[in-house]
Parts: sequence; structure tokens; C-alpha cells
Amino acid sequence: MVYRLPFSARLIMLGLIMALLTLPVLSVAQHGRVVFSDGWRGTPKAAIYTMNPDGSDIVRLTDRNSADDWPTWSPDGSKILFRSTRSGGFDFYTMNADGSNPTRLTFDGQEKGSPDWSSDGSRIVFQNFADRNIYAMNADGSNMVNLIGVGADANPRWSPDGARIAFTAYYAHANQEIYTMNADGSNVTRLTKTGQVFDGYATWSPDGTKIAWVRSDQVYTMNADGSAITRLTSTGSNYYPLWGRTGEIMFSSNRGSGWGIYVMSALGFDQVRLTNDPGIMGNMWSWHSPAVPHSIALSSNPVVGGVVTSGTVTFQAASVTRRHVRMSDNSDYVLMSTYCIVPANLATGTFKIWTYGVATTTIATISADFLGTVQTTNLTLTPATLQILWLYPTAVVGGNPVMGNVRLIGKAPAGGATLALSSSNTTAANLAPSMVIPWGASLAQFPINTLGVHANSNAVISATYAGVTRTAVISVRIATPYRLELGSYAVKGGTPVVAWVTMTGLAGPAGRTLVLSSNHPKIVVPPTLYIPPQQDFRGFWVQTQTVTSSTSGTITVSQGSITRTATLTLTP
Repeated sequence: MVYRLPFSARLIMLGLIMALLTLPVLSVAQHGRVVFSDGWRGTPKAAIYTMNPDGSDIVRLTDRNSADDWPTWSPDGSKILFRSTRSGGFDFYTMNADGSNPTRLTFDGQEKGSPDWSSDGSRIVFQNFADRNIYAMNADGSNMVNLIGVGADANPRWSPDGARIAFTAYYAHANQEIYTMNADGSNVTRLTKTGQVFDGYATWSPDGTKIAWVRSDQVYTMNADGSAITRLTSTGSNYYPLWGRTGEIMFSSNRGSGWGIYVMSALGFDQVRLTNDPGIMGNMWSWHSPAVPHSIALSSNPVVGGVVTSGTVTFQAASVTRRHVRMSDNSDYVLMSTYCIVPANLATGTFKIWTYGVATTTIATISADFLGTVQTTNLTLTPATLQILWLYPTAVVGGNPVMGNVRLIGKAPAGGATLALSSSNTTAANLAPSMVIPWGASLAQFPINTLGVHANSNAVISATYAGVTRTAVISVRIATPYRLELGSYAVKGGTPVVAWVTMTGLAGPAGRTLVLSSNHPKIVVPPTLYIPPQQDFRGFWVQTQTVTSSTSGTITVSQGSITRTATLTLTP
């Protein structure tokens, strides 16, 4: 029979819990419901309830005519296994998820508890308080077997693969320690070895690689072999961790205003209180909730090797804690962060993918592992392509250098990216036939040589890589006089003076003839000056005559409308 309690009745119920100092037993169902009891060993009256994982919608499944406690969900979430005194002694029962059809499994009446259902649903392991031994039986209560009985063995928990059982025991030590054993009771292995503090309430991670447990009121995790011990809590007294497939660990704590049920990530982050009822304290839980399915998607696919891209990991539902999804790949051309963090109260997290340049199309498998559930997707990396070619400057006088610049979409692969280069007018501009963009780079430069030309000319520069050609045009202009200089600007009349002309660039293939003149009869220059092909400099002599007083004259060199001058002073 199912009862949905009104709010006032729930307050009364919780008050009774506090008065009786009861400690509920919790488990989380496949369908996202938490099952718990408001009783504890020795409590004469206790009922079993379910609620949402956030503490809302409390529903009572059993009446309080007997002690019903230690509930745990079946692996498929269809049934609840629990202990009850309804028949006089302490026996195990099952009922449907809604509380209907209670079925008795054991009939010996011995005090027993802490049951745990194997992940395949075929076996149940539990502790017997009478002889302090751990037993196992079939799911219908048959074939009960004593697995171990060495010293106060308690709180057995089956590993997800059914091969091992974690439990607490005194053995020959003065304090309780965590052990594991094979499913048949053999190969007992001690994990914790403090010898001084309490270790108990072990629970397996969903993939079986880690164990959460309590040490001196605080929750810890360790590898299944006892290594890599990590403390998760540091405040208050904390008990009965529940490690679920949703990536969180539920636990009880008395921090704040009385006992409450808390949840945190498997790394100890985001410790959030779920219940505000001081009477609810979880005890000896087992959590067989299923993995939350997740998917992995890429923001773009394919991508060019060397481009930074991203992806998302999406769960079916949000969680109150952050979820850390371990990311990996099988390629030397991909780099990712170790984890994709899905923020609290969100169902989706993002991660970045840094890629490297590839010479040929390459497939990289991206994996997202959440507590043993792995999703994969393939990322296709394509070789870089040539994006752009640009020149600087784009117009020069022949003979002056030009710098070519190329950029790839993506990064150059190992060994670099070799580009083919060419010029459409080698009499105006020439360059090396190829150049290499270094590995891992997207940008590179190469020099272009320009030559003297007869007339202003254009040259088309081409760069080709991976079947893609980009072009840019250089305008090569004719050279003109740049400067006229004299060896001396004041001499005694009758003394010759050396002079020279510097061009703005190189003369063309046939050279360049410049016109010389002087505006003073005592200063005599040649009528012309010939600049040889592909040269930018030429000297000549200036002849002078004696003078009776200081006088000055102007020497001019011209090429069409372009003129350059220099002033020479003659002294007596």
C-alpha cells in the first residue's frame, strides 16, 4: 500500500525520527528515486520511503507496524530488497518499487542486515549479527552460504563485476579495516592498514576501480588495490557514502544544522545538502543506479589539421554536482584536456581539441569515459590548404626587394609544407622555385628579387600547395635619378671634381642614358651619362676653369621630367 504524506504529516514523521534517534537506510533507484528507512538496528518501528534525489516528493511505501529497514534497489530498479520484523524475527523481503507484493526470502529470524544485491541480480550478500559472519544467497533466498567469519565482518558490498566483495572487519587488529575477498570468500586482502583509526562502510565505484569509505568520520576514496588514498570531506562527521553511476557520492553529515544527506562529485567537489530534515541520516547504503547515458559531439568535422576545435559531452539529465568526464584520443595529432567538466545543474559540458598538421587525411578517435561508460566519435583531420598570398610592397622600382607572405588554413605537417613558387615575368621579378613552411607553422615569408626594366612592368607571383594556387601582382617601375653628389662642393677654379649619380633602382637591360648640364661656363660636364644594365650607380668628372672671384654654378642630371642638382663653388 502506498501513502503520499502531506507536508504536516512529514514534519510529524521527522520529529519522531529525531526523538527515536533513528538513522535511515538509503539506496537510489534506476529511475532516479531514493529509497530509505527511518529506522536503525534495534528500532521497534520503522518504515521505508522513497523520494527524489533532491529530497522532494517523499512517499511512504510500508506502514510502521514493524521495523522495515536497510532497503536497496534491485539492479533493474523494479524491486526493493529490505529487512523486516513483520514476521517476528529479522528476515529479508522484497517488494515492488511501489511497495506492493512483499515477498519473504528468509525464514530463520536471525538478526541480519546490510544486504547488497549483485549487479546481475542473481545473488545477495549480507552480514549476520548473530555470528558476525558474511553470507551470500540466491536472490530468492535459497542456497545460503557462509562466506567468511574471522572477526566482526560487516557491511559487505559487491563489486560491479561480481568478482569481489568489499567489507569491514576487525580480524586480529584492534580497529576496523577495509578488506576485499573473492565472491566465494577466498583471497582475503587487507586494503587499509592504519592500525589506529576506524575504516568502514566501503562502497565500489561503478567501474570497480575505486572504493569510497569512511575513515574517522571523513569520506575517502582509494584505488581498488588500496593505493592513491584521497580525502574528500573535511567538515563535521560524515558516514555511509553511496557511490552512484551518475557520478556523485551521497553521504550523511552532521555539518550545519543537524544531520542531512549530502551529495558531492566523485572528486569531492560541490558538496551540496539535499535534505533539511535533521532526522534523516543515511546508513549502510548501496547504490545500484545505472550509468547516466552521455553522448559526445564535435562542433565541426572534418577539420584542417592545426585548427583548434571543440566538442560537447551531453548527459540525459543535469546533476547537482560537477561531472568530470575523462577525455582521451588515439592520435598523435590531437591534444585535449584530461577532463571535460560538466557544470553543476547542467547536462552539457564543452571541451577543446588542439590539432596538429597532417600530411594526409587522418582519423582520430575521441573518447569520453564517465565512470566506465565510454562514448566515442571520430574526428577527421585534413591536410592544410593555402589560404592567401600577399606581397609587401606591391610596387617597387626594379632592383628593390619584395617580401612574399603565405598563410595556410591549418598547420604545416611534420617535415613542413613545401610550396611551389613562380613568376610570370622573370625579366622583372624572380624567386626561388619553392619554399617550406616549417612544421607546426601557418605563416612564412620568402624573398622576391626584382630587376631593372625598360618600362613599368607587372609580374604575377604564384604559390601552389596541395593543389591550391594563390597569386599576387608586383608592379616593377623604371629607375630614375635619386641623388647627384660631388666629391667636393667648393674647389679652386681649374681643379677637376668627381661626381656621381645614384639611381632609385637598377637600370633596365639596355642601360639608361641620362642628360647632364651646367648653367655656368666655367663648370663643364659631359652631355650624357650612361648607366650600365642592372646597375644603379655611375660617376663622371666635372671640369672647371680659373676664376677671378668666387662664383657658383649648378650641375643638373635629368631623365625626362626627373631632375637632380648639385651646386659647385669656384674660388680664385
